Amino acid sequence: SRIEMDIVKHLNQFLTDLDEIKEGDGTLLDHTTIIIGSNFGDASNHTCNNLPIIVAGGGYRHQGHAAAEKPMPLCNLWLELLHKHNIDAGMFGSSDRAANLLAT
Repeated sequence: SRIEMDIVKHLNQFLTDLDEIKEGDGTLLDHTTIIIGSNFGDASNHTCNNLPIIVAGGGYRHQGHAAAEKPMPLCNLWLELLHKHNIDAGMFGSSDRAANLLAT
């Protein structure tokens, strides 16, 4: 829809702006993790499965689309992000393990 296209356009500009700001050994984007997502995987059915989540920046080796092999709680992604930022958390919300979807 037009709304989503506008959101992604602004996200692109925001990420571009962060990438143009030098910060230490890289850019501000390299040192910042940006997350954007939706609360619906299928808005017409109002389901919370297969949620689209974009993770940008943060020094990850972004390789395009990454899909979980089987359904998992979104909290597994949050737990992985905590671990990647050196926060030692055994669990987060309903997580059962780190998602292991992000390469560093």
